[in-house]
Amino acid sequence: MATTVSKNRLNVTELDYDQIRTNLKTFLQGQTELVDYDFEGSALSTIIDVLAYNSFYNAFNANVQANELYLDTAQVRNNVVSHAKSLGYVPRSRTSSFADIDVTVNTPSGTPSSLTVSRGTKFSTTINNKKYGFVNLTASTITPTQAGVYKFSSLRINQGTLKTFTYVVDNSDTRQKYEIPDTNIDTASMVVKVFPNAASSDSAIYSLVTNIVNVSGSSEVYFLQEGLDGKYEIYFGDNAFGKKLAAGNVISVEYLVTDGVDANNATSFTLEGNIEGNTNVTMALVNKAAGGATREDIESIRFNAPLSYLSQNRVVTADDYVTIIKNQYANAETVSVWGGEENDPPEYGKVFVSVKPKNAETLTVSEKAFIKDSILKPKNIVSITPELVDPTFLYIKLNCFVKYDPNLTSLTAGELTQKVRSVISTYNDTNLKKFDGVFRHSQLLSEIDNADAAILNSTVNVSIQKRLVPTLNQALKYTIDFDNGFFSNIGSADSIISSTTFTFNGLTQQLQDAPITTFAVDSGASTGPYAVYGTENGMYAGSKGYFYPLYTTAEAANNRDIVAGGSGGSHAHTFLEFNGITFYMPNAFSNHGLTSYDNSLYTLFSTNTSTTTRDVQIFRLTTTNQKIVSVQKAGTVDIVNGIVTLDSFSPSAITGSNNYITITATPNSNDIAPQRNQLLTIDMNEVSVTPQVDTVSTGGTVAGIGYTTTPTGGSSTGGGGY
Repeated sequence: MATTVSKNRLNVTELDYDQIRTNLKTFLQGQTELVDYDFEGSALSTIIDVLAYNSFYNAFNANVQANELYLDTAQVRNNVVSHAKSLGYVPRSRTSSFADIDVTVNTPSGTPSSLTVSRGTKFSTTINNKKYGFVNLTASTITPTQAGVYKFSSLRINQGTLKTFTYVVDNSDTRQKYEIPDTNIDTASMVVKVFPNAASSDSAIYSLVTNIVNVSGSSEVYFLQEGLDGKYEIYFGDNAFGKKLAAGNVISVEYLVTDGVDANNATSFTLEGNIEGNTNVTMALVNKAAGGATREDIESIRFNAPLSYLSQNRVVTADDYVTIIKNQYANAETVSVWGGEENDPPEYGKVFVSVKPKNAETLTVSEKAFIKDSILKPKNIVSITPELVDPTFLYIKLNCFVKYDPNLTSLTAGELTQKVRSVISTYNDTNLKKFDGVFRHSQLLSEIDNADAAILNSTVNVSIQKRLVPTLNQALKYTIDFDNGFFSNIGSADSIISSTTFTFNGLTQQLQDAPITTFAVDSGASTGPYAVYGTENGMYAGSKGYFYPLYTTAEAANNRDIVAGGSGGSHAHTFLEFNGITFYMPNAFSNHGLTSYDNSLYTLFSTNTSTTTRDVQIFRLTTTNQKIVSVQKAGTVDIVNGIVTLDSFSPSAITGSNNYITITATPNSNDIAPQRNQLLTIDMNEVSVTPQVDTVSTGGTVAGIGYTTTPTGGSSTGGGGY
């Protein structure tokens, strides 16, 4: 039932300016005092405009203010930070990149018994003609080796400039929060000292509170929060939680101002200062610079603050590990965590962590040690040992065939190809390259079909690839785990896997696989008597049918010949179907190539071809493309689990400029899900796009005759179906 709003009652539910104006005009027209007024006149129209604008501004401001009341909808950083603070979350600051170097001091003056590199010793590097300063944040002392070498091994240096700021405690200031004036600081580098007064040289080093449980009223600690305008603030206890400072105390804060990501990947460093007056040094890179990152943005705070609150500053569940690593290690692009009981093989008492950094494929040794020792160990369960493992990559190869109507687009076939490749690249960057990134075949097809109105349908054939980096000229065993089962419905002469070429035994060769066929004799069966149905390959060559009785040893056949009244002799038979096996028939019998046999007397000799395992072979191609198998059994292919094993594999070189051999297979499913530390990525160098004019839509095909479709496997076949 329709509801009519009285003109004497103002409708206040609208937020649109035009509707507010209309409501005001309708309301005023309904007033008896204004019944004869012309509301289109300039004076009243202007008044209504002012009233409408005022209402609209108030409604807009109220809506904005309401949004800023909640973490999910706030847009102003100060408000987002404030909401995160109520959850006990401190947004991550900018972090400095760090590198490890070996520093050898050459012929130090006076041949000292020890040398110390003081905190704050300056180093530098140059990237793209810009100079970046580095300093060591921890002093290190060494003694010379027996050979008289003064070497600081794996010295950690951080990018940035050390600054110091001091404050005098004034009890008249009730706020008692001390703002650090620089915004680009690395809070992890902060050293906070408290002096009794300005004249004193004695100081106490205060530590940052990360767990309130162990903080008492006498604990020398400080608290950290992000204040206004992105600047960090420190404050101290109240004698209940943390020691309260007294008037006249002097606070000294030393911190690192850093350029964040800019110095990542630096590899060459120079000493800018000196080491106890010595400047003649030699430096060698141990680990290149990494770990630099920008400060945490609003969306990251919005995402991580509730998760951090749930974890309560401890790591127990897999989500806890992910949250704390992303919060405290800004260079982590994606993180995967699984328990030891879920590992293959299981390792109880461990938790496995895999981190893909933003600036590389794997973490350096020093980055792993930092995450394990500085981030995880202080917070994880004592009985659980965290272990960091490198990500593994599963590369996806795509053969894409696109049917299109050229009448619906102005693009050429080449331009359409580039447009489809762009869609695939965007899908790769958006949905894959992360531990929970699943390759969804139908989703990719949908995005390709929607790339252009001219595209009518598409077919994408999917292959998966692993890259093997072998040790040359050493016979070693390699296990290549695809973590996805292989498609095995192939022709009898086809191979499940293929590979790029390599040099083996002085020749260019490749990998393939072949069925594993076992005979009854292979499994320890009796020696006979058997009936064999096959094509004779020996003295009765070409004869096909049943042969019996046959034995797999001459001794058994000779004994049967004696029982049958013979002299104890036998003759041999070989068959094309049972290559490699010689059978023996007692001379007293001559049942060759018959159409039947008595199954109550003889067992039909059979073969068994494995449906789960195949042999890996090494082969080469002749100049006429004839395959010559060099090694019949070079390893195995586990079809179900997607594992390729190579035994005693010793290539001497790899063809081409790459240092790896690419092994390719077709997955058992077009949808591919990563497991544990596996990352999926589409190799854009292995993406082919073939645009094909749709002859049905253009009228080039009558009744579908001659129309071609693309089957799984990528070849184009003729047919009458559409």
